[in-house]
Amino acid sequence: MFIKDLEGNEYFLDGVIKHEQELNGDERIDMDISYTERNAEFLSKQQDLSMWIIIFENKEYRIISCNQTGYGDKYKVSVTGILYILDWLNTHRVEERIDASLTVKEAFDLVFNDTPFTYVIVNSAYSERFEGLGESETKLEMFKTFIERYEYEFKIVDKVVYLYSKIGNDTNFEYRYKVNADNITKEVDASEMWTYVRGYADYREDSNPEEETEASVELADDTSGDIDPTKEAKLRPGTMAGNPYISPLAKIIGVREGPSVRNANIKDPELLKKKMKQVVDESVKISFSADIHDMSQVGYDYQHAVMGDRVFLVDERIGLNQEIRVIKIDREVNHLGVLLKIEITFGTSNLSDTYSSNINTAVKDIQDLKEGKIPLPFPALDIRAQSMVKVLENTNSELTFDSNGVHAVDKTNKNNLVTLNSSGLMLSTDGGRTAKTALTAEGIVADAITTGTMLADRIQGGILASNSGSMEWDLNNNRFDYKADAITNYYGNSKIEFHTGANSLFLTLNGTTSFLNFMTAMDSKHSAVVLGTSEKGISAGGSDFVGIKAQTAKATPLGISQAELFGERIIFDGDGGERSTGSWMLETNDTKEKTKVRRFFGVNTDEGYKYELGTISNRFNTVWTKTINDNIRIVNYPNDIGVILSPNLKNGVKFSNDGLELIYNGANYDVGKLIEKINS
Repeated sequence: MFIKDLEGNEYFLDGVIKHEQELNGDERIDMDISYTERNAEFLSKQQDLSMWIIIFENKEYRIISCNQTGYGDKYKVSVTGILYILDWLNTHRVEERIDASLTVKEAFDLVFNDTPFTYVIVNSAYSERFEGLGESETKLEMFKTFIERYEYEFKIVDKVVYLYSKIGNDTNFEYRYKVNADNITKEVDASEMWTYVRGYADYREDSNPEEETEASVELADDTSGDIDPTKEAKLRPGTMAGNPYISPLAKIIGVREGPSVRNANIKDPELLKKKMKQVVDESVKISFSADIHDMSQVGYDYQHAVMGDRVFLVDERIGLNQEIRVIKIDREVNHLGVLLKIEITFGTSNLSDTYSSNINTAVKDIQDLKEGKIPLPFPALDIRAQSMVKVLENTNSELTFDSNGVHAVDKTNKNNLVTLNSSGLMLSTDGGRTAKTALTAEGIVADAITTGTMLADRIQGGILASNSGSMEWDLNNNRFDYKADAITNYYGNSKIEFHTGANSLFLTLNGTTSFLNFMTAMDSKHSAVVLGTSEKGISAGGSDFVGIKAQTAKATPLGISQAELFGERIIFDGDGGERSTGSWMLETNDTKEKTKVRRFFGVNTDEGYKYELGTISNRFNTVWTKTINDNIRIVNYPNDIGVILSPNLKNGVKFSNDGLELIYNGANYDVGKLIEKINS
């Protein structure tokens, strides 16, 4: 063990450390530092040890409490320290307010960006919606929120936080009364025992103004822009069997309603029921604690359970014989690394809350100190690589040989071993019962590959998946899946390039397909593009196609660039097509009257809109028409002569730059001459 002062000077440390670790909770040390010959090197300076660093088992602990007490003619110092990474996160804050749906990566980036630490997502999780994050919250508080919402358990190695759905191993190891365990105690907490839970799932997490109906607008107004799952969820009480979930115990002790399960991402009713049942099943908190004997001293290869392990606890006196999980470990270890005492608390994962497993948030702001025990010779490596190298450098191993090969065993924890033989390499954290990492001629199995460079030219099958669960690349079936909240970003001169025809982007819903086709043109030698919808897949050749076709002059027989617009009704509009806005309508097919009439007209004249063909400065040279309506015809003649006629062509008006004529009963009368006669 070592202790490091505020200037970074390090000293050997004598004494016994009491180490406490909880599942998803605090990790702290307590120590009485006596005035020994070795400790005198720094105690003789009579300095306050507050904010000093104790280095224990390759982890750094910040001293947050320090008490000096006279002891004979000298003195001793009683100190309490918490894990440095937790202290650092608790003394740095996020000021801005965050309201957003976050992937796992986006969430933990908020915690670990711009810190001396990093993280590895071992198991993926769905995105979650958060409201009111930040606002001067500590990074540690945000970390705890994310751990709870994504249902993660974490393990810290040096400066790297590993995120698992569940840590530990299924060991098949047994702790038995009077064999390797004493003082087994059972505790039951039924203060929050539930028998009735509702569930809400499969809904949008926030409102989308572009998709709102009048009903959804009212709802959004009532909830300040947020969707109410009790009304909007597709899976909720009354819509599926087993919702709400009612425990059989409700018939005995009555209905005790627990907190509802709310998850927008859950689409499967069975998964929702599982989550509701879990709330009920875990509401009764049953835990066990026991003093454990270190059996490695009498030849056992499995020293003791570590955090999260599943083991068997047996005590015939209280009828106990069941598999149970390690959720808290209290140890006493001397400066030589010898385990003096260990007490383990067992229970379900949620029991960590019962045993003060809230991450410590009571530490005041402190000055950042330098990192590391000694200057590292590999500054170019990232944090994860440095962490792994530190673990290797500080491991005290012994080699054993048997018929299975060569075994490198950690002297301080015989659970950790590496086995090498002619078939391959295996790394285990449970004494060889299971392999965390294995390498054979058939391949590699590993929980996480976290750093370095991997060449992809040898990856020829399987599934590549993102840590967030939002993307999945199935190499076996030539499939690339984008799931919830997946985003592709392109910058600068980025391109997506197709080299042959028949490439499509499309969406199919309820028998219709919207698509963008990149295809060959009429001459089959040049490219063309089609954008539209169809009831026949991505075909643009049927009568049901609605959209645009475009090709260049090079590709058409007449050498004319060509764009075609297809649809029985085409609307030219602005402002989102609201009723109160003016628009033009082009009707290419009269589906009601089954005629060959085509129409182009302005709509919403009742709203006061006036429609014109051309403008004063940009006029049509010629308008050719047979009829304006059922009663009037317009005829254009050469030499700038125009005529307005009745349908039978016998009555009307002829006008030109030279004069005006009336047509009556098929005869023409000069208006100028008629006026002269009248005046005379």
